[in-house]
Amino acid sequence: MLKKANVIMVTSDDAPITVTIDGEDILSFPKGAIVFNKDKFPSIKLIEKDEVVTPEMGYQRAYLHLVSEEDIEEGELMLSRDEYMVVPTPPKVEHGLKLLASTDKHLRLPKFSKKFLTKYVESQGIHKVFVVVEETLSPTPHCIPKVNRNNIISLRKMKNLFTRDEVEDIIFEARMNPDDKIDELLNEY
Repeated sequence: MLKKANVIMVTSDDAPITVTIDGEDILSFPKGAIVFNKDKFPSIKLIEKDEVVTPEMGYQRAYLHLVSEEDIEEGELMLSRDEYMVVPTPPKVEHGLKLLASTDKHLRLPKFSKKFLTKYVESQGIHKVFVVVEETLSPTPHCIPKVNRNNIISLRKMKNLFTRDEVEDIIFEARMNPDDKIDELLNEY
């Protein structure tokens, strides 16, 4: 089953770390980090290996959060709509977004795939996606995001318009593989 979710980028004042490049210690944001520079285009960048990116270059650390507007249960993490800060969920939350995944490792939430992060940076933002969810019955019936053994969340592209060729390809694949679910045939991040 698929559920709608939003990807939100939140900047942070996290300091760079010391990395060793070619035997030299340099202050830089770590490999795999997402950084943002409001004065440059492209403004969103994914740090690749052996690349020095610092606050002095105008970059600021940023985290991606996958959020939904579904009910937040006690003990879950949420993103406050007022301050965009991660806070533990108090009972009966009125204004907040449920956190489903994050690039912030400290939150211990599911991660985004490298493929999604690359597409996010290439597109300079992806704001709406589908999350693949599974139903669970314990302790009460509800849906949880599907993750693989590496704790990477399963996402699908949210697409409103398809070309005739794309529709024909999807129908052809569905006929050739009748056991596959149609949402499995759509592109995955």
